[in-house]
Amino acid sequence: MKRFILGRPTAPALGLLAAAVAAVLVVATAPTSRARPAAPTVTAAGTTVLTTNGRTALTYTGYMNGESFQQNGITTFNGRQYAAFWDQSGYVNLSRRSLPSGSWQNLQLTDYRTTSTDSHNVISIGISPRDGTIHLAFDMHSSVLKYRRSS
Repeated sequence: MKRFILGRPTAPALGLLAAAVAAVLVVATAPTSRARPAAPTVTAAGTTVLTTNGRTALTYTGYMNGESFQQNGITTFNGRQYAAFWDQSGYVNLSRRSLPSGSWQNLQLTDYRTTSTDSHNVISIGISPRDGTIHLAFDMHSSVLKYRRSS
């Protein structure tokens, strides 16, 4: 069994350590022979207005529509773009348009109305690739599941 004693390193140990560090530095800084690919570019294709009636109450330094942690508030499936959002009255809205530049169609779900303005209560949308069924989960922050699916 080897024993390690803390103390001043010997000259041979320092030489080995220096050689190891130098080898790592050479590997880490060695130039690559392949050219880096060009950075991707982004070109604006256009702008559309989904709604002018979205919920804008600011709570917890955020809004109920479009939070950074929201999962799939907008998604694309089978040539259509779908978006889910809260309107000012507290109703879930589901909108869709044909890509690339169709006009938005909107469905307001009036069977449930939130009384919250908690920005954690976002809407998430999912679409089944098997049959196109739309799934919505919404208004959940330490509460029961609120869910709708298309038929």
